[in-house]
Amino acid sequence: MSPSCRVRVRIADISGRRAAAALAALSPDNVSFPPGQSMEMSVEGGALVISVAGGTVAQLVATVDEAMAHAQAALEATSG
Repeated sequence: MSPSCRVRVRIADISGRRAAAALAALSPDNVSFPPGQSMEMSVEGGALVISVAGGTVAQLVATVDEAMAHAQAALEATSG
């Protein structure tokens, strides 16, 4: 049996408006995962929360890396 993998990233101290804009920009990426892997995104107060679960450790790392790159781009686009 392979280990269960899950990562939860909380990008904090951003406005609710920027978090919502980043979420909207990232939502189209929330598709086509390998079997058994999933990603959930939400806004919690002044934070964008991204949770990735399942797959191998390598798949999880690659998915989180891509999500973080896209989140950074979305947040930079809404910075002011």
